[in-house]
Amino acid sequence: MPRNRAGIWLRTSPVDEYRFLCAGRLNHLVEVRQPLALVPVPIARLLDGHPECHVHPGTVPVDRPVDLGAPDAWFAQLYEPPRGPDGVPFLFSTRLQRQVFDACVVAWRIERERDVLDAYLTSCFNAWLDNHNLYTGPKKVVVAALPSPVDAERFAALYPDGLLLEAGAGAEELVLRFGLAGSPAPLEPTFNGLPVRAA
Repeated sequence: MPRNRAGIWLRTSPVDEYRFLCAGRLNHLVEVRQPLALVPVPIARLLDGHPECHVHPGTVPVDRPVDLGAPDAWFAQLYEPPRGPDGVPFLFSTRLQRQVFDACVVAWRIERERDVLDAYLTSCFNAWLDNHNLYTGPKKVVVAALPSPVDAERFAALYPDGLLLEAGAGAEELVLRFGLAGSPAPLEPTFNGLPVRAA
């Protein structure tokens, strides 16, 4: 390695490294604007890694009303600390999430709560640094764990193209509804490609 390049990493400040990381993600942003399917946790884990699904590691805050007249408060109204299943690596940058969210709000036409939720989901998936499924194939649906309780009428108003699967339902309806290719599920529950205990 040439002498003048050998120590370049030593001259890169943490701030510059963070800026480089953010710019790389923002330059290759994956918009997450697909229909939302709220499903029991075991089904979400079974669909993790499906190339046509964004699978959220937890629940999506569809129960929190967003005040469209207060754009500076949107992120705080929806934010929840990110976490994956216990014992599984989950690398996430909340600062990057906020930067992605703000970039979406500036670039997109925000007219309804769904637009704000789409910006929030886009920020979640793009700030998940070790999301092995972010850039695979075109996605047809966002899958997230079913919150308890869920307001079915509010969900239907936000996501008329979405799906609400109650506890005890199987993955077949989701696979058929969104035309997902291949088997409805791998043989064991996963998170980001790693096996996890079924919930």
